Amino acid sequence: MAAERMHRLSFPLLSVVLVLSHAGPARAQGGSEPPLPPLVPLPVVEVRPASGVEIRLRPETPTEAASPARLEGLLDTGDWRLRSSVRVSPEDGPAWRVQRLDTGLQLQVPGPVQTLVLGDTLASGGGWSRPVRLGGLRLGRSLTLRPGHEALARPTAHAALPVTPLGFGAPPPPAMARGPGVAAVPVVAPVADIADLAPGAWDYELELGRLRSGWGTPDDRYGPAFMAGAYRRGVGHRTTVEARTEWSATRQAAGVEIAHRRPDGAHLAAVLARSESDGGSGLRTGMRVAGQALGARWRLSWDGFEPDWTPAAAAAHEVQPRSRLRASARADLTRQLSAGLTVAEQSAWNAESERVLALNLRLALPQGSSVVLDLSERPGLGAPLQHRLVLDVPLDIIGR
Repeated sequence: MAAERMHRLSFPLLSVVLVLSHAGPARAQGGSEPPLPPLVPLPVVEVRPASGVEIRLRPETPTEAASPARLEGLLDTGDWRLRSSVRVSPEDGPAWRVQRLDTGLQLQVPGPVQTLVLGDTLASGGGWSRPVRLGGLRLGRSLTLRPGHEALARPTAHAALPVTPLGFGAPPPPAMARGPGVAAVPVVAPVADIADLAPGAWDYELELGRLRSGWGTPDDRYGPAFMAGAYRRGVGHRTTVEARTEWSATRQAAGVEIAHRRPDGAHLAAVLARSESDGGSGLRTGMRVAGQALGARWRLSWDGFEPDWTPAAAAAHEVQPRSRLRASARADLTRQLSAGLTVAEQSAWNAESERVLALNLRLALPQGSSVVLDLSERPGLGAPLQHRLVLDVPLDIIGR
Protein backbone atom coordinates (compact mmCIF):
# COMPACT_ATOMS: atom_id res chain seq x y z
CA MET A 1 0.00 0.00 0.00
CA ALA A 2 2.84 2.40 0.78
CA ALA A 3 4.44 1.83 -2.63
CA GLU A 4 1.09 2.43 -4.34
CA ARG A 5 0.61 5.67 -2.42
CA MET A 6 4.02 6.97 -3.44
CA HIS A 7 3.26 6.18 -7.10
CA ARG A 8 0.06 8.24 -7.01
CA LEU A 9 1.74 11.24 -5.42
CA SER A 10 4.73 11.27 -7.74
CA PHE A 11 4.73 12.95 -11.15
CA PRO A 12 3.85 10.24 -13.71
CA LEU A 13 6.75 10.03 -16.16
CA LEU A 14 5.49 8.88 -19.52
CA SER A 15 8.62 7.40 -21.04
CA VAL A 16 12.34 7.70 -21.58
CA VAL A 17 13.65 7.50 -25.12
CA LEU A 18 17.34 6.78 -25.67
CA VAL A 19 18.54 7.82 -29.13
CA LEU A 20 21.90 7.03 -30.70
CA SER A 21 22.35 8.79 -34.05
CA HIS A 22 25.49 8.51 -36.16
CA ALA A 23 26.60 9.28 -39.71
CA GLY A 24 29.21 7.06 -41.26
CA PRO A 25 32.40 8.56 -42.73
CA ALA A 26 31.79 10.90 -45.64
CA ARG A 27 32.63 9.50 -49.03
CA ALA A 28 32.83 12.88 -50.72
CA GLN A 29 35.67 15.36 -50.39
CA GLY A 30 35.24 18.37 -48.18
CA GLY A 31 33.19 18.83 -45.07
CA SER A 32 32.65 16.53 -42.14
CA GLU A 33 29.84 15.53 -39.88
CA PRO A 34 29.45 17.64 -36.72
CA PRO A 35 30.20 15.94 -33.41
CA LEU A 36 27.31 14.00 -31.94
CA PRO A 37 25.66 15.15 -28.71
CA PRO A 38 26.08 12.86 -25.71
CA LEU A 39 23.51 10.13 -25.25
CA VAL A 40 21.29 11.40 -22.42
CA PRO A 41 17.75 10.26 -21.52
CA LEU A 42 15.12 12.96 -22.10
CA PRO A 43 12.12 12.29 -19.84
CA VAL A 44 8.75 13.82 -20.52
CA VAL A 45 7.06 14.77 -17.26
CA GLU A 46 3.26 14.83 -17.27
CA VAL A 47 1.09 15.91 -14.34
CA ARG A 48 -2.71 15.62 -14.05
CA PRO A 49 -3.62 17.55 -10.89
CA ALA A 50 -7.36 17.43 -11.63
CA SER A 51 -9.84 16.01 -14.10
CA GLY A 52 -9.38 17.66 -17.49
CA VAL A 53 -6.15 19.42 -16.47
CA GLU A 54 -2.80 18.34 -17.95
CA ILE A 55 0.66 19.89 -17.57
CA ARG A 56 3.67 18.59 -19.51
CA LEU A 57 7.36 19.47 -19.44
CA ARG A 58 9.39 18.41 -22.48
CA PRO A 59 13.20 18.94 -22.55
CA GLU A 60 14.43 19.76 -26.05
CA THR A 61 18.17 18.99 -26.06
CA PRO A 62 20.49 16.82 -23.98
CA THR A 63 23.67 18.81 -24.58
CA GLU A 64 23.65 20.95 -21.44
CA ALA A 65 22.32 20.76 -17.91
CA ALA A 66 20.32 23.95 -18.44
CA SER A 67 18.79 23.24 -21.83
CA PRO A 68 15.59 24.66 -23.37
CA ALA A 69 12.33 22.99 -22.44
CA ARG A 70 8.72 23.23 -23.53
CA LEU A 71 5.99 23.71 -20.93
CA GLU A 72 2.48 22.81 -22.11
CA GLY A 73 -0.88 23.15 -20.41
CA LEU A 74 -4.36 21.89 -21.30
CA LEU A 75 -7.75 22.55 -19.70
CA ASP A 76 -10.52 20.35 -21.12
CA THR A 77 -14.12 20.66 -19.94
CA GLY A 78 -15.63 18.47 -22.65
CA ASP A 79 -17.39 21.35 -24.41
CA TRP A 80 -14.24 23.44 -24.85
CA ARG A 81 -10.47 23.04 -24.62
CA LEU A 82 -7.96 25.75 -23.73
CA ARG A 83 -4.34 24.98 -24.54
CA SER A 84 -1.18 27.01 -24.12
CA SER A 85 2.55 26.35 -24.39
CA VAL A 86 5.74 28.28 -23.76
CA ARG A 87 9.43 27.64 -24.43
CA VAL A 88 11.79 28.30 -21.53
CA SER A 89 15.48 28.69 -22.40
CA PRO A 90 18.51 29.86 -20.39
CA GLU A 91 20.30 33.10 -21.20
CA ASP A 92 23.67 34.49 -20.06
CA GLY A 93 23.73 34.69 -16.29
CA PRO A 94 20.88 33.55 -14.05
CA ALA A 95 18.14 34.86 -16.35
CA TRP A 96 15.75 32.64 -18.28
CA ARG A 97 13.89 33.56 -21.45
CA VAL A 98 10.23 32.61 -21.76
CA GLN A 99 8.73 32.56 -25.26
CA ARG A 100 5.08 31.91 -26.01
CA LEU A 101 4.51 29.16 -28.54
CA ASP A 102 0.77 28.50 -28.95
CA THR A 103 -2.42 29.68 -27.33
CA GLY A 104 -5.82 28.51 -28.55
CA LEU A 105 -9.40 27.90 -27.53
CA GLN A 106 -11.32 25.07 -29.20
CA LEU A 107 -15.10 24.85 -28.98
CA GLN A 108 -17.47 22.10 -30.08
CA VAL A 109 -20.49 23.92 -31.50
CA PRO A 110 -23.73 22.19 -32.53
CA GLY A 111 -24.91 22.63 -36.08
CA PRO A 112 -22.86 23.36 -39.19
CA VAL A 113 -20.07 25.20 -37.35
CA GLN A 114 -18.88 21.88 -35.86
CA THR A 115 -15.44 22.76 -34.43
CA LEU A 116 -14.37 26.37 -33.79
CA VAL A 117 -10.75 27.24 -32.97
CA LEU A 118 -9.72 30.75 -31.89
CA GLY A 119 -6.04 31.64 -31.58
CA ASP A 120 -3.02 29.82 -32.97
CA THR A 121 -3.94 27.08 -35.41
CA LEU A 122 -3.12 25.61 -38.83
CA ALA A 123 -4.60 25.73 -42.31
CA SER A 124 -4.64 22.09 -43.43
CA GLY A 125 -3.64 22.60 -47.07
CA GLY A 126 -5.97 19.86 -48.27
CA GLY A 127 -4.65 17.36 -50.78
CA TRP A 128 -2.71 19.71 -53.07
CA SER A 129 -1.50 22.70 -51.02
CA ARG A 130 0.52 22.62 -47.79
CA PRO A 131 -0.24 23.33 -44.12
CA VAL A 132 0.62 26.81 -42.81
CA ARG A 133 0.64 28.25 -39.31
CA LEU A 134 -1.64 31.18 -38.63
CA GLY A 135 -3.20 33.17 -35.85
CA GLY A 136 -6.92 33.69 -36.26
CA LEU A 137 -9.86 31.31 -36.45
CA ARG A 138 -10.68 27.97 -37.93
CA LEU A 139 -14.10 26.31 -38.17
CA GLY A 140 -15.64 23.23 -39.71
CA ARG A 141 -14.30 19.69 -39.57
CA SER A 142 -11.51 18.67 -37.21
CA LEU A 143 -8.00 19.45 -38.37
CA THR A 144 -6.21 16.62 -40.20
CA LEU A 145 -3.03 16.88 -42.28
CA ARG A 146 -2.34 14.81 -45.39
CA PRO A 147 0.73 12.55 -45.61
CA GLY A 148 3.85 14.16 -47.01
CA HIS A 149 4.36 17.12 -44.66
CA GLU A 150 6.33 17.38 -41.45
CA ALA A 151 3.72 17.14 -38.69
CA LEU A 152 6.12 17.42 -35.74
CA ALA A 153 6.06 20.48 -33.49
CA ARG A 154 9.57 21.69 -34.33
CA PRO A 155 10.81 25.31 -34.70
CA THR A 156 10.35 26.55 -38.27
CA ALA A 157 11.61 29.70 -39.99
CA HIS A 158 8.64 29.96 -42.35
CA ALA A 159 4.87 29.81 -41.96
CA ALA A 160 4.54 26.63 -44.05
CA LEU A 161 5.23 23.23 -42.55
CA PRO A 162 8.10 21.58 -44.46
CA VAL A 163 7.79 18.54 -46.67
CA THR A 164 8.52 15.30 -44.86
CA PRO A 165 12.27 14.66 -45.22
CA LEU A 166 13.21 12.12 -47.87
CA GLY A 167 14.73 9.79 -45.32
CA PHE A 168 13.82 7.28 -42.66
CA GLY A 169 11.12 4.90 -43.82
CA ALA A 170 8.82 4.79 -40.80
CA PRO A 171 6.10 7.43 -40.32
CA PRO A 172 5.62 8.81 -36.80
CA PRO A 173 2.90 7.32 -34.61
CA PRO A 174 -0.43 9.20 -34.71
CA ALA A 175 0.10 11.01 -31.38
CA MET A 176 3.85 11.05 -30.71
CA ALA A 177 7.08 10.90 -32.69
CA ARG A 178 10.65 10.15 -31.73
CA GLY A 179 13.77 11.74 -33.14
CA PRO A 180 17.48 12.27 -32.47
CA GLY A 181 17.94 14.40 -29.37
CA VAL A 182 14.20 14.75 -28.87
CA ALA A 183 11.91 12.74 -26.61
CA ALA A 184 8.23 12.31 -27.36
CA VAL A 185 7.98 15.20 -29.82
CA PRO A 186 4.27 16.08 -30.13
CA VAL A 187 2.65 16.21 -33.53
CA VAL A 188 0.76 19.34 -34.47
CA ALA A 189 -2.19 17.38 -35.90
CA PRO A 190 -3.11 13.83 -36.90
CA VAL A 191 -2.09 12.69 -40.40
CA ALA A 192 -4.44 10.76 -42.69
CA ASP A 193 -5.64 10.52 -46.28
CA ILE A 194 -8.87 12.18 -47.38
CA ALA A 195 -11.86 10.78 -45.47
CA ASP A 196 -14.38 8.64 -47.35
CA LEU A 197 -17.84 10.24 -47.31
CA ALA A 198 -21.10 8.45 -48.05
CA PRO A 199 -23.03 9.64 -51.12
CA GLY A 200 -24.61 13.02 -50.30
CA ALA A 201 -22.64 13.50 -47.07
CA TRP A 202 -20.47 16.63 -46.87
CA ASP A 203 -18.16 18.60 -44.63
CA TYR A 204 -16.06 21.74 -44.90
CA GLU A 205 -13.34 23.88 -43.33
CA LEU A 206 -12.75 27.63 -43.24
CA GLU A 207 -9.49 29.25 -42.12
CA LEU A 208 -8.88 32.98 -41.64
CA GLY A 209 -6.02 34.85 -39.98
CA ARG A 210 -2.45 36.05 -40.31
CA LEU A 211 0.41 33.81 -41.36
CA ARG A 212 2.83 33.05 -38.54
CA SER A 213 6.52 32.58 -39.35
CA GLY A 214 9.46 31.84 -37.09
CA TRP A 215 7.47 29.62 -34.73
CA GLY A 216 9.71 28.55 -31.84
CA THR A 217 12.50 30.97 -32.88
CA PRO A 218 13.45 34.53 -31.84
CA ASP A 219 11.97 35.77 -35.16
CA ASP A 220 8.43 34.64 -34.31
CA ARG A 221 5.91 37.06 -35.81
CA TYR A 222 2.46 37.34 -37.45
CA GLY A 223 2.53 38.58 -41.02
CA PRO A 224 0.26 38.81 -44.09
CA ALA A 225 -3.43 37.94 -44.07
CA PHE A 226 -4.45 34.49 -45.30
CA MET A 227 -7.82 32.89 -46.06
CA ALA A 228 -8.73 29.40 -47.22
CA GLY A 229 -11.88 27.35 -47.59
CA ALA A 230 -12.68 23.78 -48.64
CA TYR A 231 -15.88 21.85 -49.35
CA ARG A 232 -15.89 18.03 -49.49
CA ARG A 233 -18.75 15.79 -50.63
CA GLY A 234 -19.44 12.13 -51.30
CA VAL A 235 -20.56 11.91 -54.92
CA GLY A 236 -20.86 8.18 -55.51
CA HIS A 237 -20.16 4.75 -54.15
CA ARG A 238 -16.77 5.08 -52.35
CA THR A 239 -15.90 8.31 -54.25
CA THR A 240 -15.24 11.66 -52.55
CA VAL A 241 -14.48 15.05 -54.13
CA GLU A 242 -12.99 18.11 -52.41
CA ALA A 243 -12.68 21.64 -53.83
CA ARG A 244 -10.38 24.13 -52.09
CA THR A 245 -9.38 27.76 -52.61
CA GLU A 246 -6.72 29.93 -50.91
CA TRP A 247 -6.12 33.69 -50.91
CA SER A 248 -3.41 36.08 -49.77
CA ALA A 249 -2.37 39.53 -50.98
CA THR A 250 0.31 38.07 -53.30
CA ARG A 251 -1.17 34.68 -54.25
CA GLN A 252 -4.45 33.03 -55.13
CA ALA A 253 -4.91 29.32 -55.76
CA ALA A 254 -7.71 26.82 -56.34
CA GLY A 255 -7.80 23.11 -56.88
CA VAL A 256 -9.73 19.87 -56.65
CA GLU A 257 -9.03 16.40 -55.27
CA ILE A 258 -10.87 13.21 -56.27
CA ALA A 259 -10.49 10.04 -54.20
CA HIS A 260 -11.91 6.55 -54.67
CA ARG A 261 -11.66 3.45 -52.51
CA ARG A 262 -11.86 0.13 -54.33
CA PRO A 263 -13.74 -2.88 -52.91
CA ASP A 264 -10.39 -4.57 -52.14
CA GLY A 265 -9.44 -1.62 -49.90
CA ALA A 266 -7.01 0.08 -52.31
CA HIS A 267 -7.20 3.88 -52.18
CA LEU A 268 -6.71 6.04 -55.31
CA ALA A 269 -6.56 9.83 -55.43
CA ALA A 270 -5.71 12.56 -57.94
CA VAL A 271 -5.26 16.33 -57.54
CA LEU A 272 -5.18 19.28 -59.91
CA ALA A 273 -4.58 22.89 -58.80
CA ARG A 274 -3.57 26.25 -60.24
CA SER A 275 -1.91 29.22 -58.56
CA GLU A 276 -1.75 32.87 -59.59
CA SER A 277 0.91 35.21 -58.17
CA ASP A 278 3.17 38.10 -59.16
CA GLY A 279 5.59 35.54 -60.59
CA GLY A 280 3.02 34.07 -62.97
CA SER A 281 0.59 31.15 -62.97
CA GLY A 282 1.33 27.46 -62.78
CA LEU A 283 -0.25 24.04 -62.39
CA ARG A 284 0.31 21.36 -59.80
CA THR A 285 -0.78 17.76 -60.41
CA GLY A 286 -0.51 14.59 -58.40
CA MET A 287 -1.61 10.97 -58.05
CA ARG A 288 -1.58 8.56 -55.11
CA VAL A 289 -2.44 4.91 -54.68
CA ALA A 290 -2.22 2.84 -51.51
CA GLY A 291 -3.26 -0.65 -50.54
CA GLN A 292 -2.24 -4.04 -49.16
CA ALA A 293 -0.73 -7.07 -50.87
CA LEU A 294 0.98 -10.22 -49.61
CA GLY A 295 0.64 -9.02 -46.05
CA ALA A 296 2.39 -5.69 -46.72
CA ARG A 297 0.98 -2.16 -46.67
CA TRP A 298 2.25 -0.14 -49.63
CA ARG A 299 1.93 3.38 -51.00
CA LEU A 300 2.96 5.06 -54.26
CA SER A 301 2.69 8.79 -54.99
CA TRP A 302 3.79 11.18 -57.73
CA ASP A 303 3.57 14.97 -57.82
CA GLY A 304 4.41 17.36 -60.65
CA PHE A 305 4.89 21.15 -60.54
CA GLU A 306 5.17 23.74 -63.31
CA PRO A 307 7.98 26.29 -62.87
CA ASP A 308 5.55 29.14 -62.07
CA TRP A 309 3.58 27.17 -59.50
CA THR A 310 3.64 29.12 -56.21
CA PRO A 311 3.04 27.24 -52.94
CA ALA A 312 1.26 28.73 -49.94
CA ALA A 313 3.42 31.09 -47.85
CA ALA A 314 6.29 30.83 -50.34
CA ALA A 315 9.67 31.95 -48.99
CA ALA A 316 12.58 33.58 -50.79
CA HIS A 317 15.20 31.18 -52.19
CA GLU A 318 12.92 28.21 -51.57
CA VAL A 319 13.59 25.07 -53.59
CA GLN A 320 11.07 24.83 -56.43
CA PRO A 321 10.24 21.14 -56.94
CA ARG A 322 9.71 19.84 -60.45
CA SER A 323 8.55 16.33 -59.61
CA ARG A 324 8.47 14.09 -56.55
CA LEU A 325 8.13 10.31 -56.54
CA ARG A 326 7.77 8.15 -53.42
CA ALA A 327 7.25 4.42 -53.01
CA SER A 328 7.02 2.74 -49.62
CA ALA A 329 6.02 -0.59 -48.14
CA ARG A 330 5.78 -1.98 -44.64
CA ALA A 331 5.23 -5.54 -43.43
CA ASP A 332 5.19 -7.52 -40.20
CA LEU A 333 7.96 -10.11 -40.51
CA THR A 334 7.10 -11.76 -37.20
CA ARG A 335 4.77 -10.94 -34.33
CA GLN A 336 7.47 -8.70 -32.82
CA LEU A 337 9.48 -7.53 -35.85
CA SER A 338 8.29 -5.22 -38.65
CA ALA A 339 10.18 -3.63 -41.53
CA GLY A 340 9.56 -0.60 -43.73
CA LEU A 341 11.26 0.36 -47.00
CA THR A 342 11.05 3.74 -48.74
CA VAL A 343 12.43 4.82 -52.12
CA ALA A 344 12.08 8.50 -53.02
CA GLU A 345 13.31 10.86 -55.72
CA GLN A 346 12.81 14.59 -56.12
CA SER A 347 13.87 16.85 -58.99
CA ALA A 348 13.73 20.64 -58.78
CA TRP A 349 13.73 23.61 -61.14
CA ASN A 350 16.43 25.44 -59.16
CA ALA A 351 18.36 22.66 -57.37
CA GLU A 352 19.94 19.26 -57.93
CA SER A 353 17.91 16.07 -57.87
CA GLU A 354 17.85 14.03 -54.68
CA ARG A 355 17.37 10.28 -54.23
CA VAL A 356 16.92 8.37 -51.00
CA LEU A 357 16.74 4.71 -50.04
CA ALA A 358 15.60 4.15 -46.44
CA LEU A 359 15.04 1.10 -44.27
CA ASN A 360 13.27 0.94 -40.91
CA LEU A 361 13.24 -2.03 -38.53
CA ARG A 362 11.16 -2.11 -35.35
CA LEU A 363 11.39 -4.81 -32.71
CA ALA A 364 8.65 -4.85 -30.08
CA LEU A 365 9.89 -5.84 -26.61
CA PRO A 366 7.89 -6.96 -23.56
CA GLN A 367 5.82 -4.47 -21.54
CA GLY A 368 5.61 -1.81 -24.24
CA SER A 369 9.33 -1.31 -24.88
CA SER A 370 10.77 -1.26 -28.39
CA VAL A 371 13.98 -0.94 -30.39
CA VAL A 372 14.03 0.88 -33.74
CA LEU A 373 16.85 0.90 -36.29
CA ASP A 374 16.82 3.39 -39.18
CA LEU A 375 19.17 3.33 -42.19
CA SER A 376 19.15 6.00 -44.88
CA GLU A 377 21.31 6.20 -48.02
CA ARG A 378 21.43 8.95 -50.68
CA PRO A 379 22.87 7.34 -53.83
CA GLY A 380 24.97 9.44 -56.17
CA LEU A 381 25.47 12.39 -53.82
CA GLY A 382 28.50 11.11 -51.92
CA ALA A 383 26.56 11.60 -48.70
CA PRO A 384 27.35 9.42 -45.66
CA LEU A 385 25.18 6.51 -44.66
CA GLN A 386 22.87 7.66 -41.89
CA HIS A 387 21.91 5.22 -39.19
CA ARG A 388 19.94 5.73 -36.01
CA LEU A 389 19.09 3.50 -33.07
CA VAL A 390 16.18 4.28 -30.75
CA LEU A 391 15.41 2.46 -27.50
CA ASP A 392 12.01 3.27 -25.97
CA VAL A 393 11.41 2.13 -22.38
CA PRO A 394 8.21 3.23 -20.57
CA LEU A 395 9.10 4.15 -17.01
CA ASP A 396 5.93 2.70 -15.55
CA ILE A 397 7.35 -0.80 -16.02
CA ILE A 398 10.17 -0.04 -13.60
CA GLY A 399 9.53 -1.59 -10.22
CA ARG A 400 6.88 -4.03 -11.39
